[in-house]
Amino acid sequence: MQSTKFVILDVETDGRDNVVDLGYCVRTRSEKIAQGGFLMLDIFAEKGSYYSKDYLGMADRREIEPTTFAKARTFMNDLVNSLSGRVIVCAYNASFDRRALNKTSLRQDGNFFFDRYFDWLDIWRAWADTSPKAFRELAPFSASGKYLSTTAENVYRFEFQEPEFVEAHTGEADAVIESDILDRVLKRKKRLPINDMKGMVWRDFKVEGAEQENETLKNEFQELMKRMGN
Repeated sequence: MQSTKFVILDVETDGRDNVVDLGYCVRTRSEKIAQGGFLMLDIFAEKGSYYSKDYLGMADRREIEPTTFAKARTFMNDLVNSLSGRVIVCAYNASFDRRALNKTSLRQDGNFFFDRYFDWLDIWRAWADTSPKAFRELAPFSASGKYLSTTAENVYRFEFQEPEFVEAHTGEADAVIESDILDRVLKRKKRLPINDMKGMVWRDFKVEGAEQENETLKNEFQELMKRMGN
């Protein structure tokens, strides 16, 4: 029986849904089998980067592969089409990554990023579905330690009990830690929310000794909903 392959993608954009950096990690339910990252030199040269990262230095050091968006798209399509068994494309905030990839691709030549249909999995939604849904448990691992933050960095800190962990915020590095989060999800052997792109929110805003902050927490909740595209 051929195993399911999970292709985890992570994109960095210029802030306007133009993909500058694309990272990927391919895994089965038991192991990682491939990973890599691309710097889109054509988009980087035209748009610049929204983030203050040393992209060109990383490209010179071959920490990220310098290429064009079209070549990276061809590589990714060849990769996913070469995989045996079922293929599920994954991203931590899948609606954002899928939208950015398709918008960039459509601007290039009118084509969608992938040349055939794939199921998608939102890793945050999958993790939230299979993990304790209590604000007080995740909060100590958030950036502020006070308000709820559901970034991959904070979930990784919480899941692996590494409160000092800091993401590299490059596509490949982020795809790898998101693969690690997905690995924990898969080990829980729960039903995966395939193609559920609405995201998942935390509903427990009752924090002992912090009732006076309810209004602020409601505002945080609304901001979270906006970030998740709801």
